[in-house]
Amino acid sequence: MMRAKLSGGKDGRQPLLLLRSFYASLVLVIGLALTSTPARAQYATGGSGVYRNQIIWFDWGANGANVPATGTTVTNNVSVAGQTLSVTCSLSNISGSNGFPQLRIYRPGGYFEDGLDDLYNIGGTGNNNTMDIGLSNPNYGQTAQFDFSCNATLNGTPFVLDGLVFADAETTSVSEYTQATLPAGASMRVIERITAPGCTTGYNVNRTGALFRYSVLAPYDCPGSPGPMAVNFIDGASTARIFLQGGGIQAVAVGVMVNVADYGDAPASYGNAAHLPQTTWTGGEVPQGNTNIFGSGFALASLVPPTTAMLGSRVDVENAPWYSATATGDDTNGQPDEDGVAAGSLAIIYRSQVGQTYSVPVACVGNSPTAGWIDFDRSGAFDADERSATVNCSGGSATLTWTIPADAVAGQSYLRIRTAVLASDIASPTGIAGSGEVEDYALTIADPQIRVAKITLGTDGGPFGFTTTNTVAQPEPITTSAAGVAVIGAPVQITDLGASVAVVEATIPPGWGMTGLACTNASGGAVAGVVYDGAARRATIPASALTPTSDITCTFTNANLPTLALAKTWVNAALNDTATLNSAGGTNNPTLSSTADTPNETDTGIPLKVDVGNSITLSEAIGGANLGVYDTSAWSCSGGSLAGNTLTIGAGDAAAAIVCTITNTRQQTDLAVVKTVTPNPVRSGELVSYTITATNNGPNLGNGAIIQDVPDAALDCLDPVPVVDCTGSGGAACPSPTVPVSTLTGAGVSIPTFPVGGQIVMTFQCRVNATGLP
Repeated sequence: MMRAKLSGGKDGRQPLLLLRSFYASLVLVIGLALTSTPARAQYATGGSGVYRNQIIWFDWGANGANVPATGTTVTNNVSVAGQTLSVTCSLSNISGSNGFPQLRIYRPGGYFEDGLDDLYNIGGTGNNNTMDIGLSNPNYGQTAQFDFSCNATLNGTPFVLDGLVFADAETTSVSEYTQATLPAGASMRVIERITAPGCTTGYNVNRTGALFRYSVLAPYDCPGSPGPMAVNFIDGASTARIFLQGGGIQAVAVGVMVNVADYGDAPASYGNAAHLPQTTWTGGEVPQGNTNIFGSGFALASLVPPTTAMLGSRVDVENAPWYSATATGDDTNGQPDEDGVAAGSLAIIYRSQVGQTYSVPVACVGNSPTAGWIDFDRSGAFDADERSATVNCSGGSATLTWTIPADAVAGQSYLRIRTAVLASDIASPTGIAGSGEVEDYALTIADPQIRVAKITLGTDGGPFGFTTTNTVAQPEPITTSAAGVAVIGAPVQITDLGASVAVVEATIPPGWGMTGLACTNASGGAVAGVVYDGAARRATIPASALTPTSDITCTFTNANLPTLALAKTWVNAALNDTATLNSAGGTNNPTLSSTADTPNETDTGIPLKVDVGNSITLSEAIGGANLGVYDTSAWSCSGGSLAGNTLTIGAGDAAAAIVCTITNTRQQTDLAVVKTVTPNPVRSGELVSYTITATNNGPNLGNGAIIQDVPDAALDCLDPVPVVDCTGSGGAACPSPTVPVSTLTGAGVSIPTFPVGGQIVMTFQCRVNATGLP
């Protein structure tokens, strides 16, 4: 059946009716891996085809060119791990209903419903595709048939092919078909199929003996592109006869499939290891009669993984080695098949373990020999002495072991594991193996180290002792020989990069304290994320700051501890007034109890050791029974950093004798004193009465004011009575109603309460002893 189109025809022709045609592709399956794309052969880089990494499509010439009537032969030479694979494919016995030409080169995607370019293309689908890999009959409605055959040699030795593959290049109208005649002993399997979403048209395979005819089922009902098509595998054949019958132009694209080979994917310097896994096919077979391959009961063929030699549970093919710095190129191309080793749990190799055994458990299939290589010296190659012993896979696993050599170098390195049926195939880390699989992994060789350094300020000193966690050994004690000159200890190796490391200055000489702590890397930069605890003299380095090549130095700076003393200054104090000075928050907390023995004095307490980093709070308490009222100054300190009443001891205060002083100045007020005498003048032998009136005119209290009166030598103030009468008013109070005259005339009388406006009146008598008036 043909469907009418109002669009232009193929090859530039513009018929009123555009005839749908069938195109097919023919590919060859061989069990080998290739390392580069050969001349006149193309790997598809786009499309959804499952076998893009395996199929090499043969380019027979330019699009639209004729194929010679006598046929043609193309040989492609490619390098396989240093050996030459030659694949020769021929077109022969060409015939058809048209005179010459009978075959013409065609580019799939030239017709909008083509399906091959959806599966395999370079540049995109449709007209964007650049793969000139088709063979078509040159005129509409004609037939064409030919033999397609291939053979191969590896380094000149015949190489047995597994079979042929052909795939629809364009979907087929109900009046068109293509057919393949298989040689004796071959079988047909369907390995891929594709059709447009919503397409209900069936795709029929009619099998009669060894002849397979492909056509679509009426009615044709596909709402879009592509139409139904299939990719088919002729198992066990190296040649086939292809016949095309179309209402329009028909075409086939032919090539070879280099199937199920595996490469290592470590960096290129490690050389090329290529394996030819012994896979087989299962399912997808077409029985006698008619089969709709899009029917619900039909299942595609699939590859069966090797049962004799394989790593993990799967293996896939690459069309070339996918070298990568992370050794993951294989997994990022095709199916992720690097599953022989649990890469995430691959143990780090530590140089501190030199001479010890390093083991890698390997999951495997079969009972074949398995071996591995580790680039311990990070030379960029797997050396002969870096090979494990050969271990046969047993019970699904094999454990490979190495003795860590003394020449192991820290950094990222690589592991290669190979398995094959023949032990000779895996004797070296490179070359072709006729079975099995190769897997490469990045691994870490670590030599993380940490050391302590010691600086003493002011003088030499020691010994200073240290402890570390998560290290193979402990640092040695350090004694300095000169002030300010660092002494660097021997490194100790870190045990586990996954855990933090704590470095502690565990012991210090008496009288010393830590003034600084910093951890730096080999370049002198600060180590990120370190938690410093000055009070504990500890640095904790997080695991996130550790690398396989970490070389960390933690420098502890120490000095003789500074001292702190508290001092009290009295200004115009009332005698016997008191104050208490205190401190809090320091390693030691000095205090001072001060009594004003004189109006003006400074009292200093006993100095005590404090640590660098101490934050000390200073305070003062004035005595509750004090007579004087005082103004209090701010604290002042001869060292440290003072903010308000908080003193911080810094690194620069090492060995300093710090004194913190607070001053109390007695408040001043206006005291007026008036003294009267009766009688006046006086005669010798008379009694004289004196009145002393003291008034507080403000503005401050006069508590503790001293009233003193020193008599003239001609007066005897103990006669007639040796006391002074004292009264207060306005809130002022005398120490007692009477006070000894000797107090008034001696040290003076202290007034305990003397508010602003208060008044004190003292009266007493003295006898005149001097000569004078009769």
